[in-house]
Amino acid sequence: MPAGRRAPDTVGPVRIEQPSDIVATVDGMYASDLIAAQFDLFTWLERRGRADTEEIARHFGLDERAVDVTVTYLVAAGLLHRLTDQSVEPTKVARSHLVAGAGADDLRLYFGMARERPGCLELVDVLRTGEPAAFGSARRGQQWLARMATAPFANQFSAGMDARGRFLAPYAATALTGVDYRRVLDVVLARAA
Repeated sequence: MPAGRRAPDTVGPVRIEQPSDIVATVDGMYASDLIAAQFDLFTWLERRGRADTEEIARHFGLDERAVDVTVTYLVAAGLLHRLTDQSVEPTKVARSHLVAGAGADDLRLYFGMARERPGCLELVDVLRTGEPAAFGSARRGQQWLARMATAPFANQFSAGMDARGRFLAPYAATALTGVDYRRVLDVVLARAA
């Protein structure tokens, strides 16, 4: 395992602390779709200095709630730093590798390779509209809520989420100790009869 990487059994987003972490994120199935979402956010923030989610949403023409979720992820991943006024700025690693002018260390073109991935294109649509995409990149017309109305899918999905919750709950409780819980969880529960 490269120096600085976390063990595979560690729960939570990968902390991005060095260039190899960025490359590993792009190679991931879902994280690359999130981060490569066709916007040069880090360059814009670096030139601006800082911005809050409302300013980011307005500038890029995106849904504010979807931007808030994305920014929260990027803070957890170590690419953005949240300031006391709730605005964000790029971290040192983002400045060094995801901002125009980084020279030979600029990895934005590598991220750009993911722009045409279906998941990335779906994410761009979600960011723009604030509307959910079909679950798991299902064919158009197969929205998650409609699929949850069928017992086989609902039972399988609920069982999977229950298992994930049982495993992650102790880690989440530890990580959230002292956090303003009113801004942490956005939970939707659905279960077939």
